[in-house]
Amino acid sequence: MWTTSGARAEVVAEIHDGGRLAGPLAGRRRPSLAAANGGRGLWMIHQLCDLVEVRATDTGFTLRLHMATA
Repeated sequence: MWTTSGARAEVVAEIHDGGRLAGPLAGRRRPSLAAANGGRGLWMIHQLCDLVEVRATDTGFTLRLHMATA
């Protein structure tokens, strides 16, 4: 986690996970409240953050979350 400065100051958090995403739009569509397989966390991240970057690799995926400080 770090902060940036300049015209658009923000807080950035980076998280790496060894799992796999179900599809390219994971977290973009609101999951059903009755869904037993989760998916709500990534959806909430997209609702709360100004920018969400997702990078998939052979070892899992990395999320980079951006939130403006002002």
